[in-house]
Amino acid sequence: MVRFGLLKFYKSQQHMRNWRPIILVLSGNPRVRTKLVEFASLFESKRGFMFLAQVLTGDWTKTIGRRNSAKKSIEKFIEEDKLSAEAIVLSSNDFEEGVSAIIQTCGVGPLLPNVVMVGWSEDTIKHALFRRTVQRILQLQTSLLLFVEAEKEDPALNPTIDVWWGAKVNGTLMLTLAHLLQSNSEWKDCTIRLLLIVRKKEGMDKARANLEEDLKSARIEGEAVPIFSKDAPFEVIAKESENSRVTFVGFNLQTLTEEDNPLQDYENFMKAIKGHIFFIKNWRELTLS
Repeated sequence: MVRFGLLKFYKSQQHMRNWRPIILVLSGNPRVRTKLVEFASLFESKRGFMFLAQVLTGDWTKTIGRRNSAKKSIEKFIEEDKLSAEAIVLSSNDFEEGVSAIIQTCGVGPLLPNVVMVGWSEDTIKHALFRRTVQRILQLQTSLLLFVEAEKEDPALNPTIDVWWGAKVNGTLMLTLAHLLQSNSEWKDCTIRLLLIVRKKEGMDKARANLEEDLKSARIEGEAVPIFSKDAPFEVIAKESENSRVTFVGFNLQTLTEEDNPLQDYENFMKAIKGHIFFIKNWRELTLS
């Protein structure tokens, strides 16, 4: 019975309307990353599950003694905030290896995390470690949700949730997350915009029709917004979504392997956006219709 239920759950996850977020949040101490956890909870919206994870690095003989107290602290946070979550604390000599171990061992059967959520690190000292950690998550082909907190307070931003359509495998997950976010009462008045950069003016009508069809197939109310421009993608997105409350953008895996400083373009882009940003790399396309 349990096996049948798990297999049925796994198959149902292929369609975006049935998809349930099982989010592994690399929160560390969640009390210092409250916005990261808040958004994970909004995506989960009592439909899925969360794991709040912390990696304690250093001499194993010393960190193991802190493990129980760190886990109890996260469990208390979960109880206080009434979250559908489980605490995970792992001791490791190396942060990157600790993250890898958590991703590979967290969950059971089909109830494995289908998204790893990480907050962007602006600490220049830890920057190389952050980059390697992102690369490791992607090497494990785990869908990544990289969060950048807004520069402005939410009321000062436009009530729009922007989804920039590029690769369909990323787009289906971004659209699903936008819908889950909007399903929360405090976000119900926000408009979902599905945007696409169009390089030729004669392609605008077709692009709009395709975006409208994607929204219709997903049974999601939103605006189809093709943008004609020959500028660089990040310049176009920054101009159009500068003051949107949330912006979803696909993550380019190729840049992580080809460039010396692969995150530089993303950092420059972040400075131009005032709202919350989610960079996404998905590995499994969700069915829209």
